[in-house]
Amino acid sequence: MSFPPNRVIIFLFSSFLCTSLLQAQNWANTDTTYPPGGTQNWTIGSNWAGGVAPATATTPTINGQGYALINSTVNTLAGFGVLGTGNVNRGLYIASGGALTTTGTFRLSNTNGNTTVDVASGGALTIGSHLLMNAGTGALEEIFFPLKFK
Repeated sequence: MSFPPNRVIIFLFSSFLCTSLLQAQNWANTDTTYPPGGTQNWTIGSNWAGGVAPATATTPTINGQGYALINSTVNTLAGFGVLGTGNVNRGLYIASGGALTTTGTFRLSNTNGNTTVDVASGGALTIGSHLLMNAGTGALEEIFFPLKFK
């Protein structure tokens, strides 16, 4: 079976685009002001490696230093993680009016430093699959079922 050259190019481009969109994105803003302010907003593309805020069905992470602010409803994610090592401060702050939903795993892991996820009054966090938590060399805690924090 053979394909005309233009169909092969379209297929290759589509495959590349889908693969690129499904890869994890990393938080790039290293500002540790807490609670985070407007320049630390989740929706600002320059706060993310690659220059684009997370799209629907991606699995972004905060695995360096810095805090992200969510103050509006953002795209539904496949998963999310606040991960890392080293004695740095990192985390997520969902302000009043902000909402984050994941259909998959929400992971919190840190071997040192301060990992924070705060949901302010009027904010919402919905975890669709399960929550994984690990601190230091302690045991991994895993909680299943849909969870909602408001």
